[in-house]
Amino acid sequence: MCGRYGIQSSERELLSRVDLGKIAEQIPMSFNVAPGATMPVVVKQSPNSLELMRWGLVPRWAKDLDHGFKTINARAETVAEKPMYRKLLASQRCLVPASGFYEWKRTAAGKVPHWIRLKGGELFAFAGLWDSWHDPDGGELLTYTIITCAPNSLMEPIHNETVRRTSSDASNTAARGRRGLAQP
Repeated sequence: MCGRYGIQSSERELLSRVDLGKIAEQIPMSFNVAPGATMPVVVKQSPNSLELMRWGLVPRWAKDLDHGFKTINARAETVAEKPMYRKLLASQRCLVPASGFYEWKRTAAGKVPHWIRLKGGELFAFAGLWDSWHDPDGGELLTYTIITCAPNSLMEPIHNETVRRTSSDASNTAARGRRGLAQP
């Protein structure tokens, strides 16, 4: 499970990693992105721009925003089976740029946080899903969830579930629209 992540990047790195033409507005950066935060996301429908969305998927059919904090992650093993995610998987995939994420290892002394990043420290992207929710007054809220999967051998000693990361080549190719967004 990914409960916190971070993104710290120069505009130049972000532009090159996601192949954007330019950044239209100030992009929030944080080493401690919490559920409910509004962060940049690349969506299949506009692969050469960043959309600001709230972390914690609120499906379009939800009656209120409370649903979002329960859906910060979607498990790759079941995402195609769950009614909430099935349609989104077909048409509303996204990439969530990140510098790293936190995982907590349980020890006798309590939980110990670990900052997980690529060896070179470069930007990468999580695979995700997004949706658009409308409040009773007609206001629109864009939200996303991060897809998680079983851990690899490096992550297993720390945590039993990890985020689904796309390779930098897959992120760039997906963002440019040559293929669908990264397969979870």
